[in-house]
Amino acid sequence: MSKVEPNLVYPNRFSEMTLVLDGDVSFSYRDFVVTFKFFDESGKEMTETEIGAEQSQKLGCFFRYLKPSDNGLGADAIRPFQLLHPAASARVEIRPWKNRSADAAREMQGRVFVCAKSSESAKVWTRRIGSK
Repeated sequence: MSKVEPNLVYPNRFSEMTLVLDGDVSFSYRDFVVTFKFFDESGKEMTETEIGAEQSQKLGCFFRYLKPSDNGLGADAIRPFQLLHPAASARVEIRPWKNRSADAAREMQGRVFVCAKSSESAKVWTRRIGSK
């Protein structure tokens, strides 16, 4: 089994993370699942007690369902994560769920921004999901 590495790194540690769609995209709730793994400054994967959420045994990580935007651009596309301990990086992936294909999930992954709120300042860092 290969080591899981982050595909998102931010300038500061963060304690909150959400996703925002970059445009009007047509899909239904639970068509896609977004999976998350969080890492500390040393690159060690963080645990359920550090995150404050339960992991899915089936997915092997934390998750949220991607939800369509009711409020237009800039609305959260997932229920935000509030971390108990700040993270330094994350691995975020959009996977097909319900009746969607892997191709549709890859296309959707290119349509979101991942926003992380710094735990050390009032800044919010925004990134596209990398493919690492």
